[in-house]
Amino acid sequence: MTDETTGAGLDDLDQSIVSLLRRDGRRSVTSVARALDTTNQTVSKRLDRMLRRGAVRITAWVDPVAVGFPLFFGMGLHAKPGTRSRVAEQLAGMDHVAWVGCCTGSFDLLAEVFLSDTDAVFEFLDQCLGEMPDIVSSREWLVLRSAKYEYLWDQHSDTGGERPGRSTAAVGKADARGSIRGWTARPGAERRLTHIDDLDKEIVRILRQDGRRSFADMARRVGVSEGTVASRVQRLLRTGAMLVIAQVNQPAIGYPVHVNVGIRVSRGQAVPVGERLSAQSRVSYVGYTTGDFDIIAEAFLPDKASLLKFIDEDVATIPGVGAIIAMAVKALVPDPGGFKSARHFAAWIGLTPKAHSSGGKERLGSISKRGDTYLRTLLIHGARSALNASAKKTDPRSIWINEVKSRRNTNIATVALANKNARIIWALLSKGESYHNAAC
Repeated sequence: MTDETTGAGLDDLDQSIVSLLRRDGRRSVTSVARALDTTNQTVSKRLDRMLRRGAVRITAWVDPVAVGFPLFFGMGLHAKPGTRSRVAEQLAGMDHVAWVGCCTGSFDLLAEVFLSDTDAVFEFLDQCLGEMPDIVSSREWLVLRSAKYEYLWDQHSDTGGERPGRSTAAVGKADARGSIRGWTARPGAERRLTHIDDLDKEIVRILRQDGRRSFADMARRVGVSEGTVASRVQRLLRTGAMLVIAQVNQPAIGYPVHVNVGIRVSRGQAVPVGERLSAQSRVSYVGYTTGDFDIIAEAFLPDKASLLKFIDEDVATIPGVGAIIAMAVKALVPDPGGFKSARHFAAWIGLTPKAHSSGGKERLGSISKRGDTYLRTLLIHGARSALNASAKKTDPRSIWINEVKSRRNTNIATVALANKNARIIWALLSKGESYHNAAC
């Protein structure tokens, strides 16, 4: 068992119970007690306590690839000032939007969207988002393949069998037998296409609320026989279209920091970097994408210090990693209107030199390192990556930073670029605009 269920308030027995229910959330108390060599009463009391405090939730999970929605789009959105909550509610009400979160960092909101084909993608972007005037801009990235899906792969047996050498990169390609390859399957495996009707959807909706609800209770709610409900549930479970699992509430067990990271990597290094990320216990998902990022990763961490270590050591030190975008900036920045200018904002972060004046002569020393260490570190790491990539570029920004580097040194040029980026961030936050590359 990994560290996925370790944390405040869960002892070894609690973790063992959760581990078994993550593989089968409808497993009986008697079966769990027998497997752990303890009493039914002990298991029942422990499970009830975890459910009451919200540490664990037994719920149904539907495989979007298996039910005909193989395209997984991640989206980052900028909203007009003061409209973020309204935009989040509108997105959450859309059928194909699986998850929406208000975030910090490069975007105001993140969303996960499951769609059936490229026509559906076009209609969603052009019509659904086009009818939302509060959205200023959006960026999208398509998930081509998953490198780690720990929470799902721990208990999911890929239907269709493992097929070494067959790539899952051909997202959404189904064969004559009704199998499909997509991001929810392990590399080289397939999913079996499963048709679900309105009754299946209603059963899934009930199981999402309580995955251990009895067949008899579900039958009363949907108005059919108990046998019909049982056969429908067993079919969905057998085909892999649905899982009933114990979902761990990470904040409730001591991991409140939920971070999504977009990573650029050197050409040809995506798989090695993805494998290194996948080996880290607190990383729950790693996917290879198109768009602004080469890799996206999700992790749950205990505190901000751990977040700094995760970005600065666990991710940034992997060979081949370039730019790292973590959703962390805006949470650490107060109201931009509280700063008189971009210069004041950069000084607040600690990216301006300390002044030493004597006898009317001013001398500038090292940077002050005031403000939030994590935010300053993110800006400096990003500037260092940009500086390394600018050597062969001829745009005005790259020419400027290379001139600074030649006149001074690499470290001073890195801090100078971080200072400039901080000023740009202040301008974007204060004006509610998107970044447009321009001459320095």
